[in-house]
Amino acid sequence: MRRASDQFRAAVQGGARQLLEVTSWLGGRRLATLPVVRNSWSVQDADDQDVPGALSFQVPNVPEWRPTAPGHPLAAVGHRFQVRAGVRHGRTTEWVNMGWFLAKRPTPNGDVLNVEGVGLLEIPHRYALWSPYTTQSNFTRGKAVKQLLSMLPVSLDLADETMPAFTAESDRLAAVRDIVDGWPARLWVDDNGVVHVSAPWSATDWNWQVEWVDGPDGTLKDVVLQQDTESMFNGYKVSCTPEGKDTAVSATWTMPEGPWKWGGPYGWVPGSFDSATLGTNVAKLRRVAQEMTLRSLRRVDTYSVTCAPDPRAQMGDIAHVRDRAQGLDFIGRVTSVHHQPSQLEATVAWMRGDR
Repeated sequence: MRRASDQFRAAVQGGARQLLEVTSWLGGRRLATLPVVRNSWSVQDADDQDVPGALSFQVPNVPEWRPTAPGHPLAAVGHRFQVRAGVRHGRTTEWVNMGWFLAKRPTPNGDVLNVEGVGLLEIPHRYALWSPYTTQSNFTRGKAVKQLLSMLPVSLDLADETMPAFTAESDRLAAVRDIVDGWPARLWVDDNGVVHVSAPWSATDWNWQVEWVDGPDGTLKDVVLQQDTESMFNGYKVSCTPEGKDTAVSATWTMPEGPWKWGGPYGWVPGSFDSATLGTNVAKLRRVAQEMTLRSLRRVDTYSVTCAPDPRAQMGDIAHVRDRAQGLDFIGRVTSVHHQPSQLEATVAWMRGDR
């Protein structure tokens, strides 16, 4: 959760109107604060996107704000938008950072211009490799990630480790994700535009930071269960094809007992995963196969939550959700957020509690 004062929290819970400030920057130079049309904006983030983060807003369609030169604040030739949300309490407007976004060129829409931005991982996503990127055996994952993401600041928040020889042909961001997944680790961008490689989210951290509950003092508007329709695999085959080799080294793991026992009533539903960065240690491959099988079978109920606006909430927060009319009172991980002037929409993956 983004840090803010108790007065900020009280103002949010009291229904104070959110303000949004978008500033255009180019090459480290501040160009202008943009005249965002009231109630026209949204800020989104989700953990299931290749390039997380999306910004949209409108500005007046007048000559001053039509981009006619590369140095114009909306020209979108490498421009970045810094976004802050503000809430007024007393005589003060308190601001929290909402992140940085790569600007897209605006499009006319009557008397306004529609403006969009996308998360900063779009920069390596579109910066394809002109020649293969290769590393030798025992090169570290952290060094490889920093080399591939040299255009952005990178923070390693966990111990570095070596990896097998590796080659990426053209997709820079896919190569980074392959290296990070083999750690295993999590790739994300903070509100200051720094890319982090961190340990995966804990499945047993139940100390909630944000609360969306019903009742007179609550901010909850609605909760809807989202059905999980993905296949559940009761066995996995995990493989690694060493650099320069034609034959993969593989290991398998299947459920030995329980309702999803391999060959039991559920049958045989195998999954597979192949990564050149996993290495050829069969014990490690089998451990990864076990983890992937158990993760697949750990079906997680996900709830779509609508509540009063709160710019402090962000992806990865632990949330307490309660709707007594539906018999819901649980703790879950926030996996997406959609901030809007009138409300906040979020998805929360159940971790523990009544449902």
